[in-house]
Amino acid sequence: MVDTCPNPNCRHRSKRKLRPLVISIIRDNVDESKTNRHQHIADMFAQHPSLALHFEPPVFSPGVPSRDIRNRIKFLQYANQAGLIPKVEWEAIQKAVDEQSGGSHNRPADMNKKCIEKDEDAPKHETIDPFRYLATTTIIKNSDEDKEFFDDDQSNQKRKKKWYPEIETKPLVPISPDRKGPEADILLPYSMELWRKGKALNRDRSVFACTLAHLIAMKRMVGKNADSEHDLNNSVEKCGGNDFDFILEDNTRAFAGLGCIPCEKTGNVVNENCEWTGWSCECANRIWDFIEASNYDSGGNKMGQVDDSNPMSFTQVPPCHLRYYGWLGSLPNLTWLYQCHIPRTGLPRDSGEIGTIFPFPTKDDMALDLSTESHFNQKSQNEALSRDNEALSGSNVREEVRTNTKEPKFSTPGGTAIFGAFAYSISAPAYRSLIHQLQNDVGSMLWKSKKMRAYKVKAIDKILPRHVRENFGRNSVHVTNKVAFVRGPMLGSLLHKHWDKSFCESTEWQFSLSCCESSISAPYNINVDGSNVWDRVWLPESERKIVEHRKCYGEWIRK
Repeated sequence: MVDTCPNPNCRHRSKRKLRPLVISIIRDNVDESKTNRHQHIADMFAQHPSLALHFEPPVFSPGVPSRDIRNRIKFLQYANQAGLIPKVEWEAIQKAVDEQSGGSHNRPADMNKKCIEKDEDAPKHETIDPFRYLATTTIIKNSDEDKEFFDDDQSNQKRKKKWYPEIETKPLVPISPDRKGPEADILLPYSMELWRKGKALNRDRSVFACTLAHLIAMKRMVGKNADSEHDLNNSVEKCGGNDFDFILEDNTRAFAGLGCIPCEKTGNVVNENCEWTGWSCECANRIWDFIEASNYDSGGNKMGQVDDSNPMSFTQVPPCHLRYYGWLGSLPNLTWLYQCHIPRTGLPRDSGEIGTIFPFPTKDDMALDLSTESHFNQKSQNEALSRDNEALSGSNVREEVRTNTKEPKFSTPGGTAIFGAFAYSISAPAYRSLIHQLQNDVGSMLWKSKKMRAYKVKAIDKILPRHVRENFGRNSVHVTNKVAFVRGPMLGSLLHKHWDKSFCESTEWQFSLSCCESSISAPYNINVDGSNVWDRVWLPESERKIVEHRKCYGEWIRK
């Protein structure tokens, strides 16, 4: 039975509770300060009535520590949890590890402990080869003439190169005919190619760990539909799984709304009888408005169905397979999005409080709007950006602090228009298609040019929208102009430390633009202070102090 929200202004009072899946690293025997993110997320959905009445308690999906994937066994274990390693290869890896470690074949979760659980008589530093039953490696004996030719070629060079014998690898398991990449990589089993490239990661190891964590969460959210074929139209209505509605990172904060009046007796924002005391349901309303607008067009027709009376109707657009409930961008890109892209491509046009959905922006959209024929050319954009930045800052102190730092600063739109994967949902067909591509193309995640020493990793927020657009159509990725979640202020990102202040500034700028009425012919008038966004977002006490310091002194500080 669905509990009705006591807020009379709530637009979705009788809807069921939403089910979040949160990615968070949970470790045993750690300091309490290192588990604050996990605790803050749990408190956020439990303490505030607008969230507790509309959301189930969050379920946590384990993150992937970057230090763990230095180990080959743990690396393969996390890759299997993410659904990357084929079943045949994983069974061969388990068999090899069990035989060399003396463990049980039915305990794949304890594979990383088997190196320690050995007999006392066994060598202390014996290496376990998990690829024993995947491929055979033999050294090709070169003739003396080949070695003499190599020595003659090196005699004229100042820096001598070491001569390495050629190695031939023959797979013992079937190789998928859909594998992509160089011929030398295709001949290898997938898990061997993934490890050979993954062990050569340097600073991007944390990025790859983040990608694995998201793939693990997606597999859990899709649930039973991850490997089964089912009706497409029925699966995309929720754009998620049977157990969860969306995925969050542990650095997100939800919109709680204004007007929270504490109760006189208890001091809480809800009294003993769970009666409405003035709080709003902004986060849940934005999510349900987004889902309904994403599933149905402005005429009330279901997305993905063809209208015979109007062959060119919007109902021919593919159904949604990826939704963004929270996103960010650089200041110039945000200005371009709200000032030109959303008014041109957003649906429905006259949305008002409900908000507008629009397709994921591409470089072609940006090139079209920034062309000389377009109203929003580069010169007008620069003028609008400088004017809006001055109105947003409110003082010269903030600009002086920013110019003295080493943070990147952009003045024109460009690059990736939208970044971040801290609040989204994906459909089962899109997930299956994504895993199929990643299982056949390691280069779609890990790549390296000829002059690079270490491999680079493509972030998950770039892999997801690009893949869904290419396989399900340009309009299969939906974004909302009124986000339901934002990134917490000054959380100290492990991947983007130099972007912490920029994340906060972009969040304020996004809120200012989303509260303004826009059109192609009318410029933006910044009449909303962007710093007020933190008053509408649930924040713990430590982050609330950071926001107050920014309002008083015009600069951001770390915890």
